[in-house]
Amino acid sequence: MRWTGSSSTAVTPRSRRLSETSSPCSHTSRASVRRDASARVLVYDRGAGARRRFASAGAVVNATDAALARAGFPSVHATLFTFSSRCDKGAVGCDFQSSCALFADQDIIVAVHGAALSNLVCLRPGATVVEIAPGGPTMFLPLAVQAGGRPCPLSGVYNADAHTMTLPAHLAGFDACVAAHFRPDPAS
Repeated sequence: MRWTGSSSTAVTPRSRRLSETSSPCSHTSRASVRRDASARVLVYDRGAGARRRFASAGAVVNATDAALARAGFPSVHATLFTFSSRCDKGAVGCDFQSSCALFADQDIIVAVHGAALSNLVCLRPGATVVEIAPGGPTMFLPLAVQAGGRPCPLSGVYNADAHTMTLPAHLAGFDACVAAHFRPDPAS
């Protein structure tokens, strides 16, 4: 059973998608995903000292921008968000509501596998999630699907000594994930 926003209502995981229930984040926009030059793209990095962070978040932003350009959207640019474990009062990403709002406002999210992806519960339906993990699909893919998202898992290269992840050397899969976002939803 899972919580759906009401203490008296519970549903089984397969009975309804999260996007069909009330959101645990009451301010979450359930607006349509943007599949044009107004698309919002987020590269979420876990920051210095965290396990499974990007080795070079700047390189991931550049690769994302290049993939967007190759998909025909050179005016769309990725925004880098770096989480800090030292949270100042009111800082974005330091509480559930601001993390939820951050994820709900994105059309494409590029992130390393990690607990921050639990915020996919707030995902905008139709948004694309590019999860870069050391060994392929993870437990966050079903969460993205339940929220109405389009998961796109990629295997990254993990450096266990430095706790960093890099994009695969061959970016064809990454390009395919980004380009697929701009195609109409098969369910439409």
